[in-house]
Formats: sequence, C-alpha cells, structure tokens
Amino acid sequence: MTTSVHRFAAFELDRDCRALRLKGREVSLQPLIFDLLWHLVENQDRVVSKEELLDTLWSGVIVTESSLQRAVSLARAALQQGGLGEAIRNYARRGYRFHIDALEPVTDATPHDATPHDATPHDATPHETSATTGADRCFAHAQWKAAMQGFAEADRVAPLDAESLERWANAALYAGDLASAVLPLERAAVSYSSRGEHEAAARVTIGLARIQLESLNVAVAQGCLRRATRLLSGLPRGEQHGFLAWMTARLYLNNGDLPEAIRYALEARDIGRALQNTDIETMGLLLWGIGL
Repeated sequence: MTTSVHRFAAFELDRDCRALRLKGREVSLQPLIFDLLWHLVENQDRVVSKEELLDTLWSGVIVTESSLQRAVSLARAALQQGGLGEAIRNYARRGYRFHIDALEPVTDATPHDATPHDATPHDATPHETSATTGADRCFAHAQWKAAMQGFAEADRVAPLDAESLERWANAALYAGDLASAVLPLERAAVSYSSRGEHEAAARVTIGLARIQLESLNVAVAQGCLRRATRLLSGLPRGEQHGFLAWMTARLYLNNGDLPEAIRYALEARDIGRALQNTDIETMGLLLWGIGL
C-alpha cells in the first residue's frame, strides 16, 4: 500500500502527522506503539511474524518477546478506546495481524475530514465504548492505579469481556498489587473458556498460578496448573506449553523436589528452543541451573 492515512471505524491513522485520531481527537501514543500499529495496518492482509516486528521496531537492539507483547497490549488499549481492542489478533507461533471488516486507505489528496468522525466503532456496544475508554486510556499511559479504578467502575456499568478483564489484571500486576489481579484473571479464564479459546484461558490460568505461588498459596497454584494442563491438552505445542512447564518447574522447586524441577525446566528450555522463543528458553535454563 502507498498511502499516508488509513481510516477504520471511527479511527484515522495518519503517517505524516504520526497520529492516531478517534472521532477527530488525537489518541496519545508512544512513538514505538505508533510504528507497531502502522506496520500492522499497512500489512493487514497477512499475519506479520514476531521476528519481522522485532526487526522493524527494534532494529539493531536485542530485546525479548515480552517487549513486543507489552507493545501490542498498549496498542490494543489505544484501539479499545474506540471499541477495537480485538482488532490486533494473535496467531500462536506465527505473529500478529490487524483485521477488521472494513479498512479504508486514503490517498494523500483526500481531505482528513472526508469520513464522518461520528461513525460507530465496529462491534462495540455503547456500554463498552463509553465505560472502558477512560480505563484503556490510563492503561495505554501506564497509569496503572487509575486504570484499575477505571476497569472496576466500567465493570459495574456492564460486565467486562475477557480482554478487558485481562488488562485490568495486568494493570494490577504492573502496580504491584497481586491480590487485586486474582479475581479479574479468574473471570477472564472463565470467559475465554466459554468462547472456546482454551489457549488464552490457559495463559491467564498460568498467570493465576504464578500469583498464587508467589503468595505462598501452593495448593491453589497446583490446582491452577492442573487446570491449565487440561486446557492445553490436545492443542499443538506452543508458547503456553512452555510457560506451563516453567511454572511447574517453579512449583517443584518451591516444594524441594529437585529432580522434577529439573525435568520440567528442561522441558521449558526445549520448548523455547523449538519455538525460537528466547524468553521461555532462558527461563527454563535459569531454573535448570538453580535445580542443579
């Protein structure tokens, strides 16, 4: 594509001004997040690999996939202000794709106000659009406490979807408030499961296990890991299998069972290597070394 502006739903993405606008109002974005969103929108006809995004956004800099995951989370939070939080889709072991039903590229000669700014956001209910806007804005600006309060208030207006519940929990985790992340994660796991998204449900359940283990609720953590194992059974081996092996190794290490801790740490290492996921591989190696 050769265009300097893309319009979708009530959004306008302007390359020359490096701006994302929602109904004419600019949505604050960090430069890196803008670059991520632009690259995904420009290539919205395909899945963009994680390797391509890492090379494009952090050229010449060594970073882990967690940096990319956080950037995607911030981009989703910005889009959620217009009801498009799910427009950036994750494809396990492949990458990310920006996809909505209608995407309108605009030529340089097209006036910026050619499309009405009061268009209704795609697939967003009035409650979802108005109630979560403030929370998502705070999340995008790393204002974790304010985001937590915003999600709690939005949830009182209408029950949040799984993605918003997960952002609520992440805001609590980033704020260092582990206890406040538990209930949103539990509800997100149920919501993802009800939609048949077992990998996503396993992801938040593994997150729950980590919180419970770090809170010394070992029996509860063990139950979370068993549930995550059931959710992932039958699915192709992917990142969540690696994180599950890593968390299981941590559990056995906590219990003083070094042989089992080493076994699962090596499993996490091997999964990380097979997936070329340096985060999982490194975490597995670290626990392996501790177990030895």
